[in-house]
Amino acid sequence: MTGCALTAGSSDKMTDPYKQRIYQTNRRIVLEAANYRCYVTGCANRATTADHITPLILGGSHLVQNLRAACWHHNSQGGAEITNQIKANRRVGRRSRNW
Repeated sequence: MTGCALTAGSSDKMTDPYKQRIYQTNRRIVLEAANYRCYVTGCANRATTADHITPLILGGSHLVQNLRAACWHHNSQGGAEITNQIKANRRVGRRSRNW
Protein backbone atom coordinates (compact mmCIF):
# COMPACT_ATOMS: atom_id res chain seq x y z
CA MET A 1 0.00 0.00 0.00
CA THR A 2 1.67 3.20 -1.09
CA GLY A 3 1.38 6.42 0.83
CA CYS A 4 0.36 4.67 4.02
CA ALA A 5 2.63 4.48 7.06
CA LEU A 6 2.50 1.03 8.62
CA THR A 7 3.49 0.29 12.18
CA ALA A 8 5.38 -2.76 13.32
CA GLY A 9 3.19 -5.83 13.24
CA SER A 10 0.40 -4.21 11.24
CA SER A 11 -0.95 -5.58 8.00
CA ASP A 12 -1.81 -3.85 4.73
CA LYS A 13 -5.51 -4.05 5.56
CA MET A 14 -7.17 -1.17 7.38
CA THR A 15 -8.45 -2.26 10.77
CA ASP A 16 -11.85 -1.31 12.11
CA PRO A 17 -11.25 1.13 15.00
CA TYR A 18 -14.37 -0.16 16.74
CA LYS A 19 -12.95 -3.67 17.03
CA GLN A 20 -9.96 -2.51 19.04
CA ARG A 21 -9.77 -3.95 22.53
CA ILE A 22 -9.58 -0.51 24.20
CA TYR A 23 -12.84 0.59 22.57
CA GLN A 24 -14.65 -2.64 23.43
CA THR A 25 -13.51 -2.46 27.07
CA ASN A 26 -14.33 1.23 27.51
CA ARG A 27 -17.64 0.80 25.70
CA ARG A 28 -18.68 -1.83 28.23
CA ILE A 29 -17.56 0.39 31.14
CA VAL A 30 -19.55 3.38 29.83
CA LEU A 31 -22.70 1.35 29.13
CA GLU A 32 -22.65 -0.31 32.54
CA ALA A 33 -22.01 3.02 34.32
CA ALA A 34 -25.03 4.55 32.53
CA ASN A 35 -27.12 1.45 33.29
CA TYR A 36 -27.66 1.10 29.53
CA ARG A 37 -29.63 4.37 29.36
CA CYS A 38 -29.22 6.74 26.43
CA TYR A 39 -27.61 10.10 27.24
CA VAL A 40 -30.49 11.99 25.55
CA THR A 41 -33.01 13.12 28.16
CA GLY A 42 -36.39 11.47 27.69
CA CYS A 43 -35.12 8.76 25.34
CA ALA A 44 -36.65 5.40 26.26
CA ASN A 45 -34.40 3.32 23.98
CA ARG A 46 -31.78 1.05 25.47
CA ALA A 47 -28.21 2.30 25.01
CA THR A 48 -26.28 -0.26 23.00
CA THR A 49 -23.48 1.92 21.63
CA ALA A 50 -20.83 4.23 22.99
CA ASP A 51 -21.01 7.61 21.28
CA HIS A 52 -17.78 9.56 20.85
CA ILE A 53 -18.20 13.08 22.24
CA THR A 54 -15.33 14.26 20.04
CA PRO A 55 -15.50 12.04 16.94
CA LEU A 56 -12.49 9.99 15.86
CA ILE A 57 -12.38 11.87 12.56
CA LEU A 58 -11.92 15.14 14.48
CA GLY A 59 -9.15 13.79 16.71
CA GLY A 60 -11.20 12.10 19.43
CA SER A 61 -10.14 8.92 21.18
CA HIS A 62 -11.60 5.75 22.65
CA LEU A 63 -10.93 6.95 26.22
CA VAL A 64 -13.77 6.66 28.74
CA GLN A 65 -13.82 10.46 29.11
CA ASN A 66 -14.68 10.79 25.41
CA LEU A 67 -17.48 8.19 25.37
CA ARG A 68 -21.12 8.35 26.42
CA ALA A 69 -23.86 5.73 26.33
CA ALA A 70 -26.26 6.16 23.43
CA CYS A 71 -29.03 4.27 21.71
CA TRP A 72 -28.39 3.37 18.09
CA HIS A 73 -30.72 6.11 16.84
CA HIS A 74 -29.02 8.99 18.66
CA ASN A 75 -25.51 7.72 17.96
CA SER A 76 -26.11 7.42 14.21
CA GLN A 77 -27.85 10.80 14.11
CA GLY A 78 -24.79 12.60 15.50
CA GLY A 79 -22.48 10.82 13.08
CA ALA A 80 -24.62 11.81 10.13
CA GLU A 81 -24.58 15.47 11.16
CA ILE A 82 -20.78 15.48 11.38
CA THR A 83 -20.42 13.66 8.07
CA ASN A 84 -22.73 16.14 6.35
CA GLN A 85 -20.84 19.06 7.87
CA ILE A 86 -17.47 17.70 6.67
CA LYS A 87 -18.83 17.08 3.18
CA ALA A 88 -20.32 20.58 3.06
CA ASN A 89 -17.00 22.12 4.10
CA ARG A 90 -15.21 20.30 1.28
CA ARG A 91 -17.66 21.69 -1.30
CA VAL A 92 -17.13 25.34 -0.39
CA GLY A 93 -15.81 27.20 -3.39
CA ARG A 94 -16.93 24.57 -5.89
CA ARG A 95 -20.48 25.81 -6.25
CA SER A 96 -19.85 28.59 -8.72
CA ARG A 97 -19.91 27.83 -12.43
CA ASN A 98 -17.45 28.96 -15.03
CA TRP A 99 -19.68 30.46 -17.72
